[in-house]
Amino acid sequence: MNLFRKITDLKKQFPKLKILISISSAENFEGQQRYIEVLHEESLQGKLVDSVEKFLKEYNFDGVNLAWLFPPNAHKVDKIQSDATPPPTVVDPNPEKSRLGFGKLVELMSKRLRPAKLLTTVMVIPHVDYHVYYDIPTLNRSADLIILEAHDLPSPSSKYDVVDQSGPIYFAAGKQDEFPNIDKKLKYFLEKGAVANKIVITADSYGSWALIKKSDLENPTNQTEQSPGGIVFYFEVCEQIKTLPNPSEHSAAFLNKLNYILGDEYFKEAPGSANPNPGVPIQLKDEYAVWLAYEDAKAVAFKTSYAKQAGLAGVALNVLSFDDTRGSCSGVKYPLLSTIATSWK
Repeated sequence: MNLFRKITDLKKQFPKLKILISISSAENFEGQQRYIEVLHEESLQGKLVDSVEKFLKEYNFDGVNLAWLFPPNAHKVDKIQSDATPPPTVVDPNPEKSRLGFGKLVELMSKRLRPAKLLTTVMVIPHVDYHVYYDIPTLNRSADLIILEAHDLPSPSSKYDVVDQSGPIYFAAGKQDEFPNIDKKLKYFLEKGAVANKIVITADSYGSWALIKKSDLENPTNQTEQSPGGIVFYFEVCEQIKTLPNPSEHSAAFLNKLNYILGDEYFKEAPGSANPNPGVPIQLKDEYAVWLAYEDAKAVAFKTSYAKQAGLAGVALNVLSFDDTRGSCSGVKYPLLSTIATSWK
């Protein structure tokens, strides 16, 4: 709890800073189930509102962000086993009741917190069917901000030949209209009653990776088996980009990470003591390649420009700690966050 106080004490140094705490995530089945139970029981909603109000005032937070954990909406073309999002384990017996319950919870929370000048925000997380679970007119009326997470839109584990990017603003040329993108998601919320100046979209400091066979890359229709995959942090990717003009000096950090996750079977040499040539960087076997989808400063600037032109409330960086915090790639600390700030002016 001392950590909370250290964080909110930053407001003494930066008086205009607003710090919210988020309700999100669950580590087990019981935790996921609890999210649904709260929406189906008014008494539990009341208890949650009471506890949130007490907590915010005790630790000097400025509000709460409800990144509610609804059951994931598994994409029908998923082909990559990802460590970024666990498989869905909770089945919602009554999605309509959950939708109305969440709207009621946001309404109760806002009515309680607004007199104390505390904020209530809603984060629309990926992998959730927003057509089903969000009562948009109620959220627009009650929430101070609606944050649309703009990454992993199909899933962090969708077929690489379909996705192109993890958070595309528009459809890629020639791609099927069924796949989501930021513009489509935003237009849906606006059409259903949300106002633009309450909406924030996210730029993201992490993306997706997948280990694929080069033969599948050349002919994606051959891809029949699930491929291993997961998330990649921007500070990892930018270190790789630095070495691109000199492939012989290519950093092995990311490949070492993959080796740790995947094991030795995909690599030419085993690392460490098992490596017969310890001075030679670890390398993938020739038949494999790594597919990456991530946002760099240029992509973040484009997304920020899009949000500004659309009259949105702003752009949020998700996650701050995955940015290049030390400026080791470009000499600029937090380049993605800085890009949002400079592009918004």
